[in-house]
Amino acid sequence: MIKNFKQRLVISSDIQPFFKKHFLTFQNSSKNFIVLPVQILLKIESGILFFQYFKTTLGLKTLLGTFYSVLKQNFSFLHQDFTKNLVLRGVGYRAEIQNETLFLKVGFSKIKKLKYPSSIKVFCPTKTTIRVTGPNRNLIENFVFQVKNLRKPDAYKGKGILTRGQKINLKVLKK
Repeated sequence: MIKNFKQRLVISSDIQPFFKKHFLTFQNSSKNFIVLPVQILLKIESGILFFQYFKTTLGLKTLLGTFYSVLKQNFSFLHQDFTKNLVLRGVGYRAEIQNETLFLKVGFSKIKKLKYPSSIKVFCPTKTTIRVTGPNRNLIENFVFQVKNLRKPDAYKGKGILTRGQKINLKVLKK
């Protein structure tokens, strides 16, 4: 038995959906993103996206709610890019970009190199700040996670790679 999900998404006229095999791709004039619906039926009628699911599948309504929220979030980023700002805090910590590679000097004997995907943009406005922008939130957060894992914030001195606005509760040193 097929059941309708109560949430619907209105698609603006500048966004075109394409079905390719099991993939649903939404494309704007300059950006696109791909979603993989699993056991979810999608129907587009007059610019409105309807979700349907099989009632017999356990836990699918919860999955459909998650799928809907991710899809809604990605629609908002087709019109504007998602941005994350990183701050390098520590003596001698530096960042620079060359040929789609981020070079980080964060207290190790060698300079760390990270290649980033071509779909995101990475800028270094100053030597100690990194700005990552792009249409895909998950891709940006994965890249930021990789950068932050190179030098996690120190609990005693507060040195490391942080997102802008991140607070660190410093531990008290024993004397």
